[in-house]
Order: sequence, then structure tokens, then C-alpha cells
Amino acid sequence: MQNSVKTIEQKLVEAYSIRINNLTKSITIANQALKASLFIDNKVLIGKSYSQLALYYMIVGEMQRAKYYSENAIKIFNELGDDRGLADAKYGLAGVYYKTNQYHLGLIHFSDALKIYRKYDDYCNQSRTEKSLGTIFECIGDITSAFKVYKSAIRNAKKIHDLNLESNVYNNLSGILIKMGKINFAKQTINKSIELKKQTNDIRGMAYALYGKGKVYHFCKEYDKAKDFYEKSLNIHKKMGENIGVVMTMTKLAALYFEMKDIDKALQFAKEGLLLSETLEFSICTIKLNRIIYLIYKSLGDFEKSLYYFENHLLEKETVINTQTLKVIES
Repeated sequence: MQNSVKTIEQKLVEAYSIRINNLTKSITIANQALKASLFIDNKVLIGKSYSQLALYYMIVGEMQRAKYYSENAIKIFNELGDDRGLADAKYGLAGVYYKTNQYHLGLIHFSDALKIYRKYDDYCNQSRTEKSLGTIFECIGDITSAFKVYKSAIRNAKKIHDLNLESNVYNNLSGILIKMGKINFAKQTINKSIELKKQTNDIRGMAYALYGKGKVYHFCKEYDKAKDFYEKSLNIHKKMGENIGVVMTMTKLAALYFEMKDIDKALQFAKEGLLLSETLEFSICTIKLNRIIYLIYKSLGDFEKSLYYFENHLLEKETVINTQTLKVIES
């Protein structure tokens, strides 16, 4: 029995460590760990397996499956009175919520997880949770709160010398700096993120860092450079099966081509991205893509189609920014 437990624990460690380079294998190994945990009826390991699978399925955009595993993990860790296991499970569920259209629930579960991580001085998970909270604040337009939690996330990553966590936050922070008009600082920050990704060989993370650099060039209207970085990012996301990253990059490419007045390519990326975004229930990109398609058809003088996508844009936006979200922010 003891050997079985140790073997399962090793599988979970391996699955988590290779997620940055081989997510498909992480899912396979975590499923093996779950099967073995169920066989020996070890509740702790079953819960940990559920939590990991929830995280991996959330990353590839299988939100219903991710939600199922997260909720099962939460139930188990509540029964066991396992605080830290509960925090990990809540983190996974929060990721599902914020990547769909339920930011208020994402804020609640991330905040719950963060309280537990602080209780145990878990700086690694504090950093990753604060980064995710910052992303939600960005999505709902609260730049001040986003900037504050990103700075805290960087401090916590530095406490444990975790270069991957640190570089992840630099990527997000560069986007905030663009919005604040601090372009040179944004360039320095995203370059630092990319340099750290090279050191850690985080392929998935590098895709997002390249996307981040594309955003800086895009803002500066250096379209050819932006396109180059977006395309590099998109290729990695597709190779890794990271559908959320695919949609995010397609959204940027659609906007870029529209600004370059290449209407055919803009519409191609926008419609392909919208189809995937709706499948994933990834509201933030669904909102943006509906708006881009509305602007494209408006520029073409097709006002019937333009109105259709504009109405979809407004409807999705109203669904996301609701009173529950505002109540959570105010608290």
C-alpha cells in the first residue's frame, strides 16, 4: 500500500512538472494517478488527482470537465478538513469561472484560496493566485487593483526565487503598463518576461510572453513586428493544444489585420476565433470578437450583419459585468 501511495504521489509530481512543455502527457499521467488512487481508495490522492486534472482541462479549454473535477475535489477536501487541498481545488474552479462568464464566482474562489495560502505562508500559490486575480480585475476594468496584486505577485515569486511565476506576472504587468501609457517600461517588462522564459524552458509560458510582446508592438502600431510575434505565439499554442491561448491570439490578429485594412484576413481570424471562443465559453474574447466583426461589416456597409454582431457584443458584455461582480469587488 505504501509503495502504491508513493508511486501515485510521484506521478502527480511528474504530471505537474511537465505541464509547461507537454500538457497532453500531464493529463495522461494524472488520469493514471486518479485510477490508481480510486483503486486503493485513498481520498487525499483522489482529491489531488481531481485538482490536477481540473487545472489541465481548464488550460486546454474543456471547462465542463474541469468544473466537474474541481467540484469533486472540493467535496473531498471539505470532508477531510484539508485546508490546503481545498485551496488548490478552489483555485482550479476559480480558473474555470473567470475564463467563462462568471467573474464574480472567480473572484470569490480565488480570494478564498488566497486566504488559505497566506495562512500557510505558501508564497508560490499566493503569487499564482494574485496573478489570476489581477487578470480578473483587468477584464472588468479595475486597473488600480490589478496593478496592486501584480506587484504583490512579483514580490511573492521573488521570495521563493521562482523565475516562471515571476515571468508570468511580468507578462501581465506589461499589458497594464501599456494601458497606463508607460511604453518604454512595458517593453522592458515584457523583455524581462521573455528572457526568464528562455532560462526556464517554459514553452507554454513563452507562447504567452511572445503574445505579450506582440501587444506592445501592436500598441505602437509596429504592425509587422506585432504580427510576427502573434504568429509565433499562435503556432506554439496550437502545438500545445492551448485553446484559450489560440483564441486570445486570434482575437489580436483579427484586430491587427482590421487596423491594417486587410479585411479578408481580419474576418477570417475573427470568425474562426469567435467559433472557438463560444465553444469554450470564453466571454472576454467573445465580446471582443463580436465587436471586431461588427466594425468589419460596418466598414463594408453591410449594416444588417453589423447590427447583428453589435447586439451580440452588447448582450455578452451585459452578461459578464453584472451586479454580483460589482458586489464582490466592493467587498
